[in-house]
Amino acid sequence: MCGHPGDDGKGRGLMQAHLVPHSEGGDDNANNIVLLCRTCHAKYDAGQRHRSHP
Repeated sequence: MCGHPGDDGKGRGLMQAHLVPHSEGGDDNANNIVLLCRTCHAKYDAGQRHRSHP
């Protein structure tokens, strides 16, 4: 989980990020999803966080 449990500190809720992206064969199974705030999700998608970030 990122450092903003529940929201990103700006009143916006968490977003679903895929551990294995759809483009790499990932699915929408709960085992392939992690909840992140908007900021951490953007960093994660940009490759700034390791793919195993819980």
